[in-house]
Amino acid sequence: MAPKSEHWIQTFTGKFFYPLEPEESDYCIEDIAHALSNICRFTGQCDRFYSVAQHSLIVSELVPPELMVQGLLHDASEAYITDIARPLKHLPAFDGYREIERRTQAAVFKALGVEDKGHLAIKTADGLLLRNEAKCLKLLTPEWWHHRLPDLGIDIKPMSPTEAEAAFLKKWREPRPNEGPQHYTMRRFYEETREKGA
Repeated sequence: MAPKSEHWIQTFTGKFFYPLEPEESDYCIEDIAHALSNICRFTGQCDRFYSVAQHSLIVSELVPPELMVQGLLHDASEAYITDIARPLKHLPAFDGYREIERRTQAAVFKALGVEDKGHLAIKTADGLLLRNEAKCLKLLTPEWWHHRLPDLGIDIKPMSPTEAEAAFLKKWREPRPNEGPQHYTMRRFYEETREKGA
């Protein structure tokens, strides 16, 4: 089938993805896993290749069990529109990009039948992990990365893209835990996260 417009991206599985007018059928977990496993965190400014897919796997293990899938997919939009370095991303000039990112992320959740929830817990896990990643990947100033947050003590051993892709898909296919309480407290989450990093 020919593309319906000139503004498209071809995915790993051969789909045409239209960033400005996506359809639910444009998304699949195989494309997400493959793309994220080939994208490096920290705009590549680390001592070894460390994929967004592996980062997402770790986040999925840090959040409460009922948010495992949401944690796994929290950066799924990057599989289709990549990411922009944080100092630029939040400038007014990138308002349009952030809106496309928001729409793409929401569309991924809808297409894959995943409830869009748990933003605060996932953001917290993301922040806690950031400092640990900076240390393990030998960024020059790890104490500047969320310096008020604790070091989880996780020893990150970067996977190859092939390993990360396989692990991402395996995690996606794991049985889903039952829904937990809606008011999962941040104190409980913080304490459990500290214990996992001990």
